[in-house]
Amino acid sequence: MLLASALAEAIGHCDQFAEILALLARTLARSLSLEGAGEGLSVGGSMLLLRSQTGNPMDVHMNTGANTRRYLLRQPELSLRTKLQALFVWHSEPEVRTAQRKPASVMQPEPERVAARPFRTQDALLEELEDLIGSLRLASGCPG
Repeated sequence: MLLASALAEAIGHCDQFAEILALLARTLARSLSLEGAGEGLSVGGSMLLLRSQTGNPMDVHMNTGANTRRYLLRQPELSLRTKLQALFVWHSEPEVRTAQRKPASVMQPEPERVAARPFRTQDALLEELEDLIGSLRLASGCPG
């Protein structure tokens, strides 16, 4: 899994998305499995999303596109060529390319800031989210 982690890091710090094709090809040539490449693409895409400053909620296509490819890579009836094409064109989707216009140099929020936050249980976090949603003006018209 070391190669997949390195691939994810490289993708996540990439400023020119066209470089992602070479990163994928080089890592596959070093014997990373297709599934490992899909995992690296998924995590790297998430890192890119955290660097995105476009303010566009559609940037989530970086994740949905990568996860769709992870699903396709597991389908035995698809040819190797189709699987490789699916991997190699991820960065070219318009929804993904728009995020390249304004990347931050670091992920937002910074991992150090997140690590410094106090620990809260899942139940406490869910309660906090419910309170936040309940405080929104739109939520006042919602049932229940």
